[in-house]
Amino acid sequence: MRRLILLLLCLPVWCAQADEPDMLLYGQARFAALTERPLEVLTLLENDHTGATHIDNDFHNEDHVLAIEASLRLGLADQAIELADHLLFTARKESHKSKARLLKARALAQQKRFDELVRWLEKSLSHLKGDMRDEAWFLVGRGYTETKRLADAARALSRISKGSIWAAYGYYNLALKYAQDDPDPSRAWVALRVAAALAGDTREGQALRDRALTVAGNLALEVQDPEKAAQFVKAVRADAMEAPSAIYLYGMSEAQAGRLRTAVRTWHRAKKYALYMPGVAETFQSIAWAYVQENLKGSAIDAYLEAISVYEKEQQQTRQLLDELRQKGFLELVRAARAEQKSTDWFLNTELVNNTPRVMFVNALMTDAGFFGQVTELLQIRDMASSLEANRRKLAILEDAYRRASGGSTRQAVNKIDRLEQRLGQLIARRNDLVGAYKEALAANDFARIGSESLLKARKRLDAVVAELKRLKGVLPGPTYRELSRRAIRLRGRLVWEDMAGMDESRQSFADRIKVLDGLIASMRDSISRLRERARNGRVHFAERMQQIQRMRARADATGDRLQRVLKTMDQAMTTEAINRLEQHLDRMARFHVRSQLALVNLYDALAVAEYAPERVRENQR
Repeated sequence: MRRLILLLLCLPVWCAQADEPDMLLYGQARFAALTERPLEVLTLLENDHTGATHIDNDFHNEDHVLAIEASLRLGLADQAIELADHLLFTARKESHKSKARLLKARALAQQKRFDELVRWLEKSLSHLKGDMRDEAWFLVGRGYTETKRLADAARALSRISKGSIWAAYGYYNLALKYAQDDPDPSRAWVALRVAAALAGDTREGQALRDRALTVAGNLALEVQDPEKAAQFVKAVRADAMEAPSAIYLYGMSEAQAGRLRTAVRTWHRAKKYALYMPGVAETFQSIAWAYVQENLKGSAIDAYLEAISVYEKEQQQTRQLLDELRQKGFLELVRAARAEQKSTDWFLNTELVNNTPRVMFVNALMTDAGFFGQVTELLQIRDMASSLEANRRKLAILEDAYRRASGGSTRQAVNKIDRLEQRLGQLIARRNDLVGAYKEALAANDFARIGSESLLKARKRLDAVVAELKRLKGVLPGPTYRELSRRAIRLRGRLVWEDMAGMDESRQSFADRIKVLDGLIASMRDSISRLRERARNGRVHFAERMQQIQRMRARADATGDRLQRVLKTMDQAMTTEAINRLEQHLDRMARFHVRSQLALVNLYDALAVAEYAPERVRENQR
């Protein structure tokens, strides 16, 4: 029983240790996902997905979810479906299975396999709850909408929870399909009103409401209902992306209602926006047209001249952008636009009046979801290439550091070995001297030579005293000299007696000293041997590390070259797409320019005819 309790207590610790690599990886991957870097998410998960089992491993399964979401962001729908099926098969928790079901539905929608999408969700809806269920019903509605089963689509959208923005998106898509298939806009208006009402007050919801109201106003103008059109478009926010279109449509509604001067005042508000935005280029011609209708010929001429000037300037700026694109590429254009627009959400800035033509063009491109995804991927690859280049520089620095360390360590080891060998030689010489003295003492039977240090010092001092006495023999009185000599003889005898008494001890002490020296010599020889081995191993270690760094540098170089090729290919493709769009805009401005010039010429002709006709009448009367 006690063993069972101990096992249960240890189990959470073991599980935590087993999940720890996946927990750390999940944190890294989730941060990359939240910062809009799906390519980095896939790179992290492909290189470091270390979890050994899916059972009760939440982080491992969440890593799979992040991988599926990143695949969808990059348009890899086939890979997303494969990962979702894998997660459905292996995961135990229903929450992970639910996410896998919904993500597979998104992938099917991305591939436009709408019949299969509807069938899949009909089987999966019972397993989904909350916002996932609302999104699933939205996808069902989209599937029905795309397959023109509009009644079924409306019923599916009615199942979405109240207050969910998915319903607003669904009804907006349904309205567009109604407008496309039915010349009567009544059903489209109803769907657009519902979409606007359900959009909510979030930033995303407000943007959707603005789009819905603009579309509704345009439909009203197509059926000659200016009052309804004005009711729709005047509710569009002034700082919305659709604001220029809404202003133009509101002016058109006033013009259809016969209130031309009000229309002109309205259109003047749109002149501050960039001409790349829908409705702005039309505004300049509409103002001149309204003056003509009001028979204000002078104002009409000024308006046409202004329009011609604006169109010429726009064509000039567009050609400059085209030249910049052809010379530097789209990536450099984006970088320059970001430099001009300092805010964090630089491409979502709503202060459109202050934005430059470059920023406005990039801004307009970013409103295209497909183009935005490609730009995101392009910027991520650019960032990865920059990061890889930084790592390549670090590897070069590391290689140089290892090379320096290898040379320095070798020199230090050699110097240390030399010092130790010198010290070893000194110890061996001392040991040999002691052994020689011992042998001489044995041969002469004079163990005083190997006595204690104190006795040896005493004998040396006594020898010095005796020598001094001999020198002073003629100086000292005879009795004094003889007394001192007797004392010296007695002292020498005492020293000899003490030497004889401590002879065995001296022998043992001498042997111990030699033994200590032998131990020191053996230890030092072992140290020198180990140091030499370590030096050899160090050279091998440094050589192995150098080879490893060189292999890493080679891989980094190859990967960097491959990334640069991919980056160049993508940049060229997006540059081509951007050039095509700019050329279309340039052609559009050229058509407006020619149209304005022709209108101005016709206006001048009409004025000339009007002035010439009375003169002809007077001549005929004469």
